[in-house]
Amino acid sequence: MIRRFGPARHSAGSASELFNPESPSLKVEEIESSLDTTLGRGTRCLWIYTGDSPFRFNSLRQFGELFPKLIAKHPALLNLQWKPRATHLYSFEEDRTELIHSMEEWLTTSFGKRP
Repeated sequence: MIRRFGPARHSAGSASELFNPESPSLKVEEIESSLDTTLGRGTRCLWIYTGDSPFRFNSLRQFGELFPKLIAKHPALLNLQWKPRATHLYSFEEDRTELIHSMEEWLTTSFGKRP
């Protein structure tokens, strides 16, 4: 068995690579350009940041620190919210309820009530 599966085992990579694979990433400038095009068409955007993620920069300041030009250029189209108690998976019912309420409020404010 070891002989049969040995090479496959060695080519599989480490546990870290398996559970934290590298993902393709875009440069901040590329994301900013795409968002500027989207916002330039008048698209409203809701960005909700959660807390409880100690290994990632995740706060209300994140968008502004990455894209200050977009905030200056399109402030009325950007709605940035911070849910410091929520996990990124919204594991608790009260956090999910708050998220849904925030989204409903943003949709109603941005696009009006459904007929």
